[in-house]
Amino acid sequence: DIISTMKYFFYIVRCSDDSLYSGITTDLKRRLNEHNLDGKKGAKYLRAKRPVKLVYSEKFKNRNTALVREAEVKKLPKSKKELLIIKDHFKKVDKKIHNVMKGMDFEKWKKVIREEEDYFINLTRSIIGQQLSGKAAATIIGRFENLFPKKKIDAKYLLKLSDEILRGVGMSYSKASFIKDLAKKTLNGEISFKNIKKLKDEEIINHLTKVKGIGPWTAEMFLMFSLARPNIFSHKDLGLNRAIQKLYGFKNLPTIKQAEKIISKWEPFKSYASFALWESLNNR
Repeated sequence: DIISTMKYFFYIVRCSDDSLYSGITTDLKRRLNEHNLDGKKGAKYLRAKRPVKLVYSEKFKNRNTALVREAEVKKLPKSKKELLIIKDHFKKVDKKIHNVMKGMDFEKWKKVIREEEDYFINLTRSIIGQQLSGKAAATIIGRFENLFPKKKIDAKYLLKLSDEILRGVGMSYSKASFIKDLAKKTLNGEISFKNIKKLKDEEIINHLTKVKGIGPWTAEMFLMFSLARPNIFSHKDLGLNRAIQKLYGFKNLPTIKQAEKIISKWEPFKSYASFALWESLNNR
């Protein structure tokens, strides 16, 4: 009979304000149209948040099972719902990344992301850490922070420090000049972090690379780890290229064209695939 063959879908849509809304339906296409069309159908409180986009769905044989699943997911914080959406995306588009993600501790990666911290400090640390191992970078940054009152990196105070003092903590002269250039441009307003969150990824990269010593890699790491942008991949990162070589069986490091063929499928979650690649190397 019709009832026994009916399928029920638990679904999640992303609204125009980036909030998530979930529900149960027997017809996903019709429900999505209802949410996006004017009229009385669909959830009333979604009207101000249109358009909505389907980002997750699960199919069930009966309504009660679907309702139980909906209740489970509704209890989750937004970050856990996002993870559900991300893993489901990679299950469909890239099984290799999805397999790495199965064993990943995403809480560990959330701790690495320094969203809302002082952006000047984050960039200064990034410049110092360029082309160094994590351990070497942490040692030099620790010594560098000890030069400041209360170990708080400050642009004005930094400009008072001589290159010899900076060289004394293990920093190269070139990096000393790079972080001073960042300090000068931050203080004179050439580099501004005030409305940086409102800028697009490419605009931020163009803005930050005005500073000597900040190239695409440093800007991309800033987008990923300071602004928590979800769709970043850095072709300049050796670890990411090595991980692609290993995971996808390339004889040599992939060319940009070879890498692009793989990573284009990851939209709009390239950052999470990057975390998975680093995880696969156990190097972070």
